[in-house]
Amino acid sequence: MFFSDFDDFLRTKGKNIEDDILPQVYEIVSMCFDAAEPRLRVDPEYLKYFPFQLFGFDFLVDAEYKVWLLEINGAPAAAERLREKIAGDICSLIIDNLFCGSDDSAAPTDKHNTTDFIRI
Repeated sequence: MFFSDFDDFLRTKGKNIEDDILPQVYEIVSMCFDAAEPRLRVDPEYLKYFPFQLFGFDFLVDAEYKVWLLEINGAPAAAERLREKIAGDICSLIIDNLFCGSDDSAAPTDKHNTTDFIRI
């Protein structure tokens, strides 16, 4: 089920992704990266480039609309219809941050920016 389908379902129950689900997802993802940060840190003396990795987080939402982390994938699979968009979004995110700077004041102020990726 894709986000739009899931959001349609949630709205029939008086809920929505933006208010009821995504804040929990953001908190879980943030906690995971906070916990793993020492092992993910890159020593600039060792590497002279900026590596990146796409992680796939799988979640379950229970009957009470509580979000549970199922697993984190270091090489996530993606639905074929999403692959081109994911690749384009990754390139935009990396290129924009590397060559255009990471001035957060220039970033879009709404949650719906040009990519589906969220900088944590």
